[in-house]
Amino acid sequence: MAQMQTDSGAKAQARVVFLGAARTGKSAIVKRFVHDVFEEEYKSTVEDLHSVEHRESGGSLCFRMEILDTSGSYSFPAMRRLAIRHADACVLVFSLDDPGSFEEVRRLRDEIQGAGDRACGPAVCVVGNKSDVRTDQDLLEEIPYIVEGEWGYCYKETSARDDKGVLQLFRELLVQLRVPWSTSLEVMAPQKRKRREALVKQKHRKHRKQPRIASKINSCLVS
Repeated sequence: MAQMQTDSGAKAQARVVFLGAARTGKSAIVKRFVHDVFEEEYKSTVEDLHSVEHRESGGSLCFRMEILDTSGSYSFPAMRRLAIRHADACVLVFSLDDPGSFEEVRRLRDEIQGAGDRACGPAVCVVGNKSDVRTDQDLLEEIPYIVEGEWGYCYKETSARDDKGVLQLFRELLVQLRVPWSTSLEVMAPQKRKRREALVKQKHRKHRKQPRIASKINSCLVS
């Protein structure tokens, strides 16, 4: 995608594309980050575009991240190729309770390497989702070595259900994209920020309402 630049020369906009087989939790990861929700019912995705922003206190835009959630179906190969071609970063998702879904990650890796017409392709991160229900199989132990050792990509594990590893995943993506606000990523997750602010306010109200108890000094006279 066309790159906007800030006055300091830092990237002001980036597109992250989620790819992977159906039912691996791509949409669940995105919705957990953007809306801080998890939906039990599975709904197939054709293509959804989400946007999150980081603004300074004065309101000026610092950075916008567009997150494209793609279909896990083979019915839309042209859309997938177009998404890869315009991506700044690709997240390849498989399910830790279905090691066979990693085969789609292998195929997508080959497609990414063959689709780019740029000197430098997109940043890539491979994600094993559903860490809360992972199966104990030898293949799962090999995957991090394949991804990081052989392919040179980063590898992360997440649980969209339990909200584990999701912020760390997006923080890693911003680090790879060299976005300077990666250390304060929570400000880009609006629902998480609102929930955190509500908890702070609630704690403050409880503290103010708590009655003050006069301190007691106990003395003992020994004769």
